[in-house]
Amino acid sequence: MSKSRGRSVRLHGMGFLPVLSLSMRSLPDGDTGTTFSFTSVLWRVMLVGMLSVVNLAAQTWWTVSSRSVSYDPWWAGLLGWSSYDFNAGGIIAGVFAVSVAPGLLLFFAGLLFSWIRWIFLASMILMIGGVSRMLGTGLGKTILYVQVRDGSISADSVRSGTNYVDLSSSAVVADSWPVVAAAAVFAVAALAFALLSRSRNDNDNEVRPSSRVLIGGKIAIVVGLLGIAMVECGFMPITLILLLVAVFVAFLWLPGEVRAARTCERRKVGAEWQWHAASLIWLETLAIFLVAVFGILGL
Repeated sequence: MSKSRGRSVRLHGMGFLPVLSLSMRSLPDGDTGTTFSFTSVLWRVMLVGMLSVVNLAAQTWWTVSSRSVSYDPWWAGLLGWSSYDFNAGGIIAGVFAVSVAPGLLLFFAGLLFSWIRWIFLASMILMIGGVSRMLGTGLGKTILYVQVRDGSISADSVRSGTNYVDLSSSAVVADSWPVVAAAAVFAVAALAFALLSRSRNDNDNEVRPSSRVLIGGKIAIVVGLLGIAMVECGFMPITLILLLVAVFVAFLWLPGEVRAARTCERRKVGAEWQWHAASLIWLETLAIFLVAVFGILGL
């Protein structure tokens, strides 16, 4: 869709990053082009989520089968690439081993150059893939720890690159699996409630955030800033701050993202923005799970 067609669609509230919405254009009256569909976004969320889980499972399998807790992507290992090797394959593996970092850089670049849609999508691919890979490596490391603890394998057989690895840190996750399961249920429930719920403003002609979201968002920001200051001063454990962040994303940011996607459908935004909405919704769901686990277990 040409950027010059239609009227600008500005999304307010907690979701869909207002800076990104500056480049969105609604279809002019009478235009029969393909428009944004919330149903299509739901299918894309399911697809992105499925691929993310598959990537996590593949990384877990690779970590356990190779007995290596390197953060290299599993497919790089299948190709014989290692970030510890200084060659073309090693450089590629190294980039994707820390894909969350370059993904975050591209994310901010996508905000500055929002009219270049592929930059933002590339950042989503890197960050979602990176988080899935990290989770898979962590799960694989935990499985290896259990195998070492039960005597199935020797601790000396587990390596990270060229060095032997101490698996004792995985004991926290192995012994606290109900916490991990509860965090996963919490994240999935937050996603389900966000997708199924509809606010009274969903059918309004104007996009206005509810006072509840505004007040709750401001309170969360203030509490977060005060909490960070107190943590830095040593007055409060970081666990509480991370849990507040998880609650903030689950009950304020993620529902706002879904509400903004519904707004795109009403405003007849171009269909090319559906992948943006789907990837953001899934990435925030992963963030809820990660922050909750890190906060409770103190990882």
